[in-house]
Amino acid sequence: MDIDGNANKCDNVLKIHESNLVKHVDIMRNTIYLLEKNFNISRYLEAEQWSRFREMKINNEKLSCNLKEVEQRNTRMLNLFRANVTDELPNSLKNQVKRSWQQKYDALLNLNSRLRRELHLKNTMIEEKNCEIAILQQQLLNIGEKLTERDEAVQNIFQ
Repeated sequence: MDIDGNANKCDNVLKIHESNLVKHVDIMRNTIYLLEKNFNISRYLEAEQWSRFREMKINNEKLSCNLKEVEQRNTRMLNLFRANVTDELPNSLKNQVKRSWQQKYDALLNLNSRLRRELHLKNTMIEEKNCEIAILQQQLLNIGEKLTERDEAVQNIFQ
């Protein structure tokens, strides 16, 4: 009876452990299923996000092209306006309008050339300052090197 009792206890313990193992395996299967499901959802969301990004990039390119076309069209329309608006004006007014436009254009050209000269001057100054900085850095390195040599010589003397 002792052997049969122990065998029954072992069978009961095995059944309990087996049921626990089955529960753990089921939990693991459910976890794997949920992970796969989440992974598929995240892949879908990533694909959707990539699709939206490409769509936005294409829209950006289209808008850039449209903007360039509009700028060109505005320039052409402005030139046509300048050419045609003065045709219907009396000669004195026509000459006055052309003169004022020419003065404004000349003022813009002068401003542009002045700004370019200032920019060139500032760039030259920056280059000069960069050269001065490089020279000063080299001098500092030389001084530092001499100081370390001096410190080494002093340490050698006292040792």
